[in-house]
Amino acid sequence: MTAALHLALRFLDGGLLDLAERQVARALVEAPDAAETHQVAGRVILAAGRMEEALAAFDRAVTLAPGDPAIRVDRAELLRALGRTDAALEDLSVAIALTPDDPPSCHNLGRLLMDLGRYPEAHSHLERARELLPDSLDVAVDLARCLRARNYPGAALPLLREAMARAPDRPDLADALGGATLAAAQAGLAPVTGAVESFRAALARWPDRVESWANLSAALIEARDLSGAVAAADEALSRDPEDAGARVNRSFALCLSGDYERGLKDYPHRWRTAEFQGKYAAVSCPPWDGASLPNGVLLARGEQGLGDQIMAARFLPWALERVGRLVFECHPSLHRLITGSCPGVDVVAPGAFPVGFTAWIGAMDLALLAGTRADFMPVSVPYLVPPADGLRPPHREEDRPRVALVWAGKERPRDRSCPLEPLARLCRRAGIRAFSLQLGPRRGDLTSLPGDTPVEDLTQSITDMADTAALLAGMDRVISIDTAVAHLAGALGIPGHVLLLATPDWRWGETADRSIWYPTLQLVRQPEPGDWDGAFKALACSL
Repeated sequence: MTAALHLALRFLDGGLLDLAERQVARALVEAPDAAETHQVAGRVILAAGRMEEALAAFDRAVTLAPGDPAIRVDRAELLRALGRTDAALEDLSVAIALTPDDPPSCHNLGRLLMDLGRYPEAHSHLERARELLPDSLDVAVDLARCLRARNYPGAALPLLREAMARAPDRPDLADALGGATLAAAQAGLAPVTGAVESFRAALARWPDRVESWANLSAALIEARDLSGAVAAADEALSRDPEDAGARVNRSFALCLSGDYERGLKDYPHRWRTAEFQGKYAAVSCPPWDGASLPNGVLLARGEQGLGDQIMAARFLPWALERVGRLVFECHPSLHRLITGSCPGVDVVAPGAFPVGFTAWIGAMDLALLAGTRADFMPVSVPYLVPPADGLRPPHREEDRPRVALVWAGKERPRDRSCPLEPLARLCRRAGIRAFSLQLGPRRGDLTSLPGDTPVEDLTQSITDMADTAALLAGMDRVISIDTAVAHLAGALGIPGHVLLLATPDWRWGETADRSIWYPTLQLVRQPEPGDWDGAFKALACSL
């Protein structure tokens, strides 16, 4: 390395960018065909904020030394920042192939794979980076972030506690530790008070940190302190009125407490969060404000889980009356059901929509435009119709109520699943003939049931939600945890019971035993977090 490059790097480390650039210019004259000259030039130019010019320097360095892993890592980091993840992944894959145990390559490849949602692969590379750089705080924090994303918050906590102990003056670490503590609480591994205390301790040191106020709001929702959650979100928004996370947390707290008029106004801000922007492709048309578009094409974007899309489907006919054409972006398993229930609405798979829309809206935001309040629902049930020629449960052989059971669903951010055996025993004692509509891994719970608590499996022929709707239509009622089948039963107007966590999702409200969204469903709540026995006792009284 030339003396000019040595000086350039020293000036760069000291933040003296003008002096660093002068030395780079000198080095380019002295050694124009040396890869390291262009690599250092790229670093200096990047520090000055000229990203495309820096990329050209790194491109030249790679051309001159295609087998240098450090240059590949530098260029990959810039490509990642520019959003060119495929090209960044190619560079890092080459770097790892050249030097499998190069710490920066392992670390950066793990970070990039997390960006792409490929968490198991990211985990292995970050674990290797941790082995190679056991003292690196940045590696430890990224590994903890990956563990949280893989739903292992308990494993993330010791990493973050150690990092916080070593760098107590970093507020980002305090937030990360509080977030992992909250995730552990939601998984039933720790009390939520730990997360609340962690965020309050951080705010005692950094009272103007917007992210900490927003995170405290989320923790207070989990602790069922809704007024405190709103106040914490307000504190965040007093410092940054545009903070999307605080807006969404305030929306959850307000809606859970029954204040839809304010809560639903905050809810659209979820589309500005990093989670939504990473998950849903952007569209080029403006958002819809509810104005009449007699010749326009509206894209209603289905989002989150199947339950959210079923819940939002009630407003599709309302929207169709105000636009020339309505396209509903939703999961393919809903296409046949929506097509049969909402004539005139076109359905497309997520991300598969063509160009040419006049406006777009998140489908759940139709609730706000339609005037939904906690005491007023503009669309009644039923609003979905099962296929007339669909599946049917076995013929009724005796005079016993037929009840569909679903006991497991999403595990994040909260595991909403309940144990099957006590539910099956409850059905037997109540004289119920129980049928399973449970899909996924927890369907295997049926094999461990005692012989005296039979539950008949009806899932073998289910191909989509229209099949599930047809089977539900042949039932007397449904008993389900908070999952898509509960939404579907409510949308079909079928009576039943929804088993809820002590801290439920916002749409079920804080304490009521009925929801304005699905009045045929009775809400059965855990008295305290984790207390399914208490919920089953309440259910037994209702049956």
